[in-house]
Order: sequence, then structure tokens, then C-alpha cells
Amino acid sequence: MARPNHAILCLSNEPRNGQYQSKMSAKTPLTEYANLAMDDLFQLVFVCRQIAEDIGYDESVLQARNKQWPGIPPVTNQPFNRAASRFIGILQLCRAVDIYNWYCREALKLALSANPKPIIDAVWNRAGKMAPTIAKAHKKKEDAAAEIVREFLTDKYRGDRVVRQTVHRDLDVMQNPEIELLCTCRNVLVHKRGQDEFGEVADAIRELGPKRALIGAQWYPAGYMPIALDKENNVIINDAVGNWAAELMQQQIFMMDQNFAHVYKLPRKTWDRISIGRTFLEQPNPQRPSGSPTGQL
Repeated sequence: MARPNHAILCLSNEPRNGQYQSKMSAKTPLTEYANLAMDDLFQLVFVCRQIAEDIGYDESVLQARNKQWPGIPPVTNQPFNRAASRFIGILQLCRAVDIYNWYCREALKLALSANPKPIIDAVWNRAGKMAPTIAKAHKKKEDAAAEIVREFLTDKYRGDRVVRQTVHRDLDVMQNPEIELLCTCRNVLVHKRGQDEFGEVADAIRELGPKRALIGAQWYPAGYMPIALDKENNVIINDAVGNWAAELMQQQIFMMDQNFAHVYKLPRKTWDRISIGRTFLEQPNPQRPSGSPTGQL
């Protein structure tokens, strides 16, 4: 049986459908850090989708064999498939959140370098968590922007939440409602094996309520939000949930960068998008579509 026809997929910012072009056009100027983050997320989604489709294809071969030979015990890779689906889901969700946190830090550093006065004024007026550092710098007649970078954005790790709160609360840069829930899920998956021991994910789901991104993850219906807990309070995670999280994070960074750069006059430009693909020697199977979310394996 031939392999599926997904070798010709290329990872790029070219439109895969009309909706995608309206969301993330390759002609839209971005900051350097948004461009790097988007490239990382494109590669993450593409590679994980390819792996998931390969696993799904291999299972379809086994199922075809089982139907052809009903008189012998069936063969399946389902235990491996479930483990792989969970692994791919965790990888996509956690990596997407880490890329987002990195982008927020670098974008704030860029803003403090390119246009520091409105940033300092806004943080000071909102009395945010970085405000005491500004007060101390003013008292000592030091550069407040440099002190914020030194205290929060370089060697001293003060937490990603502080940076996000500064960017989104103090500077009023947009953030989709689901993003803080994803950040909480990332921490629970990494530090507690997905067990919502202290109800952090449950609280974040309740706090989110019906609020959803105005423009959500590509491929998914408006208002779609798959984050949930099972009966044992474990975060339900598979490749489909991870794909949704990574797609939503792409949209978040794309929209946020335009907002941040426009309001605070950050340098940006149009970038050449990366393109990666796969090549197979076998004849592709034209009957199997590709490029859509894989679902749970």
C-alpha cells in the first residue's frame, strides 16, 4: 500500500484557504521576534502533523490487513498510538506556550529599546509589578528602561506571568482569552504530569467561561475550545488538542505583534517565510487527503 500524499505539503505563510490568507498574510509587516516565533510555530505544527499522519497511516495499513485476514488475530498499534498522541499533544502545547513567553519578553525588550518613554509612562501610571523598579531608577536618576531589562528580562528570571501582565494589562496589548489557560496547562503538564492537583486548570477554565478569541485557531470552528479535565482531574491532551493550541498561539502572536508595533511604534518589516517539505520515493496515495487536523490517533 502506498504512503499518503502529504509529502508535497510545504510549511509556509502562503494561504491554504481564503480564511487563512485573511488572518496571516505573508505581506503583513512583523517585528523580528514575531517572525522568529511564527517560523518556530509553523515548523512545530508541520512536523507534528507529519508524524501524526504517518502513525495514522501505519494503523490504517494494519486495519486493512485485519479486514483482509479475519480468521487470524487482529494486529494494532493502538497502545503506541495513544502514547504518541499524548506525547505530540504535550510537545505542541508546551512548546507553543514557551515560544509565546519568549516572544513577549523579546517584544517588551524591543519596545523599551525602540520607544521607551510611552512604555515607562504606561507601566508607571498603571502601578504594575515593574513600577517599583521605575520608581527606584527615577530616584537614583538612572535609565528606567535599562533597569527593567536588567531586573526582569535578562539574567534574573522573575517569571513569565509578570512579563505577560506588563504587556497585556499595563500596556493594553491584546491577548486572546484562552492564552492564560494554555499557560496554566503548560505548567501543570510540565511540573505535575498533567494532574490538576490544586485546581489551577479547573479555575482557569471557569474564569475563561464563554470568552473566546475573536479570530481563533485555523481549521477549527469559531468558539472551539478543547481544554478539559478527565474524571481523575488530569488534563486531557492529545495531538488534536496540541495542534489547536499551537494554531491558536500562531494567531495570537500575529495579531498581538500588529497591535504592539502599531501603538508603540516598533520597527517591523515584511519577511521571507520559511518553506519546508518532505519527499518520498513511493507513489503517493491520491485518496488520502492531507493538511487537515489529524484528531486523536
